[in-house]
Amino acid sequence: MMILIAPAVSSRIMAQGLIAVARPPRPKGLSFGVGINVGQVVVGNIGTTARMGYTVIGDAVNLAKRLEENVGGGHILLSHSTYERVKEHINVKALPLLKVKGCMKPEPVYELIGLI
Repeated sequence: MMILIAPAVSSRIMAQGLIAVARPPRPKGLSFGVGINVGQVVVGNIGTTARMGYTVIGDAVNLAKRLEENVGGGHILLSHSTYERVKEHINVKALPLLKVKGCMKPEPVYELIGLI
């Protein structure tokens, strides 16, 4: 599961959103990880007249996707930009820098441990 949050959203509202995904009830045997990033994206109908689709694109989307690909089931990874917005409301474990495809520098990432 990949989550994108608009930059204008307050840290308090973001923390409330994290509550909703932090430890959701899940059916027995179902396990998935979540990657959360914030940033600017392009949203809308994108394509040609032959094939048009509603989509979201941008660097923020790519980083959220890479976080999602690198998290184990039952865990939540936060990007540095997400962490900076909600750090007063959460407990995290800093993880080793993550080399992200398409980025020059490794990215700081954090595992969500709980809410304060």
